[in-house]
Amino acid sequence: MNQINMTVEKYFPTPMGFGYNVELAQKYLPLVQEMLSNPKSYNPSFFPNGRTTHHTEFEIAKMPEFKEMRDWIYELGSEFMHQCGFRRDSLKNEVFMIANALNYGGFHKSHTHFDCTLSGVIYLNAPEGSSAVEFEDPIDARKMSKYPIEDPNNPLTWEFIYTQPQVGLYNIWPLWFRHMVLQNESTEPRIAVAFNIG
Repeated sequence: MNQINMTVEKYFPTPMGFGYNVELAQKYLPLVQEMLSNPKSYNPSFFPNGRTTHHTEFEIAKMPEFKEMRDWIYELGSEFMHQCGFRRDSLKNEVFMIANALNYGGFHKSHTHFDCTLSGVIYLNAPEGSSAVEFEDPIDARKMSKYPIEDPNNPLTWEFIYTQPQVGLYNIWPLWFRHMVLQNESTEPRIAVAFNIG
């Protein structure tokens, strides 16, 4: 009888960094809440059921009040590149930041970021019912032939992964990782700062 002695290795992974900075989240929450309460933070074409600083006069990465967060984001990106085996100095010190407050029923459709190297988010407020982020397998060729799944607990079968917001939680990933914010069910706003690093 023929014996099968096989090792399965994983190639072409998409890395994602995560961790917590609760102190930074708590420090910036009141400032972001005040900014997002301003009528000028309303951009319904980008964020129909919430508030955002995207495409508004609030360029928060350039504001002195956000220097600590901006510097931290750049260092976070530098460490992510290092842990992935890439040169830290390949990142430009270009940080773009967007503050968002998602209300009940709101969502953000599937998208990737562009004109950057890394993207990420840090959650400042994550009340019960806050919507998760769905990340999609970035290898499009896999969609051409879906294999029948025998073991749904095996990560090699997953088409999507989900991250659940928590205060201070941050995630960082390469620009090609497609993601969407699922429908929000919290009765108070889910508040986050999304960012890109050039």
